[in-house]
Amino acid sequence: MTAALPDFFLSAIDGHDGKALFITRNNRSLGHALVSATPNLAWTVVTKEDLRGSGVTRLISLLRSYPWQVLVLEDKQSELTRRRDLYRMLLILARGRSRWLVGSADQDISATPVSRRADGLSTLAAGMAECWTTATALIRSWMLSRRLDKPLPRSTIVPGKRVAMLKSEFWFDLKAGGSVSHALGVLGGMKDLGLEPRLWTTSLLPDPDRQLTQTKVEPASRPSFIEEAAVAG
Repeated sequence: MTAALPDFFLSAIDGHDGKALFITRNNRSLGHALVSATPNLAWTVVTKEDLRGSGVTRLISLLRSYPWQVLVLEDKQSELTRRRDLYRMLLILARGRSRWLVGSADQDISATPVSRRADGLSTLAAGMAECWTTATALIRSWMLSRRLDKPLPRSTIVPGKRVAMLKSEFWFDLKAGGSVSHALGVLGGMKDLGLEPRLWTTSLLPDPDRQLTQTKVEPASRPSFIEEAAVAG
């Protein structure tokens, strides 16, 4: 069952008449619901499968191919955590009259208008801030790696010693998969050696027996034009 589109969003775009574009990663059913709800608009629905292998050049070309009356870019709400500013920038680059960023989560749909002038200025400032924050994070990481790359004597591994583990990844709320299995295996190996691992992660690992000490680290509320930058800093 597709979640209902917000009334204020439908009211805002219903007055337009002409070509409209809906871009989504995988929620084609939401696009069909949008087409049915606004018959005055001639919608083009595009998914990530349609753009596979094309790169960002074709996407920008599509966004600028017409003076679209309405442009809607949709993704899961959890994914907007790291892609919101990138999507906002793409909408600003597009030729269009009414621009919207839509996030979906279970049965909830959010819709946010994007202003070319106001959001354009804030996006430029945010991009400059991201460059600075990412650069300083890379310098700190390089300095830390130089300290950690030194070989440790075997006597360092003693039972009861606490070990910090950082699991940074560019996606969120991941509960299964290769990276999850790998992390659980490494943590299990540490515990078998008598160590006390403590994990800092963007997504808590499945731990039904609560044997792991985990701290969830939310990404900072700042730009994410480059996905890796969403968890840097």
